[in-house]
Amino acid sequence: MSEQIVINLYDEPENDKKVYYDAREGILFLIDATQSMLHKDPNCNHSYIDECLKVYKNIMAQKMSWNKADYMGIILFGSSKSDPELQQKSIFVLKKFEKISIDHFKEIENCDISEYIGSGSDYPLHDALWNATLMIDKAKKSIYISKVILLTCQDNPLATDQSERHRIRLKAASYHDVGVKLNVVGLGKTWNPDLFYKELEMLAGSLSDDEYNRICIEDLEECIVRPSKAVSTLPWRIGSLEISVSIRSVSTKPKYPKQVKMNKADNEILQSSTYFAPMSFHSDDDDDDDDTIVDNYTSSDVFKYQEYGQQKIVFSALELRELESTGNKRIELICFKPLKIDPIHHLSAPKYITCREKLKDKKLVFASILNKCHSKNLMAICSVVQRQGGKLNLFSLIPNIENGGFYMWQIPFLEHVRDLNEHLANFIYNDPPFPVDEDGKSIWQDILKKAFQNRDTLLCQNPKLQVLLANIEALALDREDPKKPKDETLVPDDEWYKKNVKQMIDELKDIYPLEEAASKRKKKQSTAQPKKVTKAGKT
Repeated sequence: MSEQIVINLYDEPENDKKVYYDAREGILFLIDATQSMLHKDPNCNHSYIDECLKVYKNIMAQKMSWNKADYMGIILFGSSKSDPELQQKSIFVLKKFEKISIDHFKEIENCDISEYIGSGSDYPLHDALWNATLMIDKAKKSIYISKVILLTCQDNPLATDQSERHRIRLKAASYHDVGVKLNVVGLGKTWNPDLFYKELEMLAGSLSDDEYNRICIEDLEECIVRPSKAVSTLPWRIGSLEISVSIRSVSTKPKYPKQVKMNKADNEILQSSTYFAPMSFHSDDDDDDDDTIVDNYTSSDVFKYQEYGQQKIVFSALELRELESTGNKRIELICFKPLKIDPIHHLSAPKYITCREKLKDKKLVFASILNKCHSKNLMAICSVVQRQGGKLNLFSLIPNIENGGFYMWQIPFLEHVRDLNEHLANFIYNDPPFPVDEDGKSIWQDILKKAFQNRDTLLCQNPKLQVLLANIEALALDREDPKKPKDETLVPDDEWYKKNVKQMIDELKDIYPLEEAASKRKKKQSTAQPKKVTKAGKT
């Protein structure tokens, strides 16, 4: 029998070598190449088809920056050219459905898609949908998630040909059987999905009538590159009633491209692993050449302990799991309270709850609870176990009537809350009142009016991450200078400052003696001289 190893729970080393497994995704763009796609989008002053290609390139560039092995491709339907391999009129494969690569990206970057625009009235949507499933089926063993993104500016095609429309509906319904998701992106503000394409998405099984929400070209990149991920599906218990709900992530921590360890001699990627072995207190120079076999310790040989009253309490791995277990995963309603959002007590990023029930009656119960909480300005307090055998946490469920769900905010237990009133009273409530200058007050009001901007901070990208990805992309594509991403977190430029608030800031300097206060602080600073550093052997 092998020896046992006992590890302190608090001294356990963190395993910094975490392996993340991502399912390969296959995305096939089905782009309308008829003459109407040359019309310019008034929002960006580019043609619709150029916008489609731009989004495709942005998605591919970000996937390559994360070193993903996803599949992508482009099929044009209604084009002026026909692909000789398909032997079908007005359908052209601009890029084969294959694993993304640098060569793939360069081909699309140098492609002039306007030369493929068709001049006739052909709209072979049925054949395009059929060829899309064939291309995905050939790579079915290599991918796990398959999506077809249909981009068009025509909301009511083939209005007079009902037989062709019926064939398209049957082909869209077959997408549900083969496990391919169909999403339609309408181009233009006047595009109406109710005329034809909403029915196609519902037949493909992508969405139900209640869940349908139109995807715009501006949101497509966000939906593919940074989709909301399902955390878990669990029952919401309200008395004796159980409603199946899905918890999805709203925001996540940014993941930076990770570094890998390489052999300096041949640039071979090295993988590190952790194992348990007896500690040796003797270090000899010949230890590296010693080929002695070390006993392997299994997980059953590892015990963990915690000290309580100078006594070690030892746990096995199974005992530790049972000790921390709080039962099956679930959401249990505790009570309803008046809606109060206190950001100080929020312990982590919020999550989002939606109903996953297929029964109509339970859907109505979920919707009625949501509507009542919204109308009466209430929030639900629930205990949540998100994983089987995981720990129990308290959450407040805040209604969001627009998207048909609840925001989940984790709230602290009693042991996590600290009372600061005793300490803050000395600094806040006992401060002597400071005299208010009316001239300075009016100037500050003018500055606030001038500096006010309706700016959404959620649209600001992480500048550190964007610079890092731009440099990686430049190295991979052999570019001399990387494209510098725009830093959306910067303050307004000097021209705006001089034009709007510079004069008022100068008036404030005349009212408040800011320079005099700064000079007083400098005098109070320590005047100690730094110690001189001398080389060894000198005095």
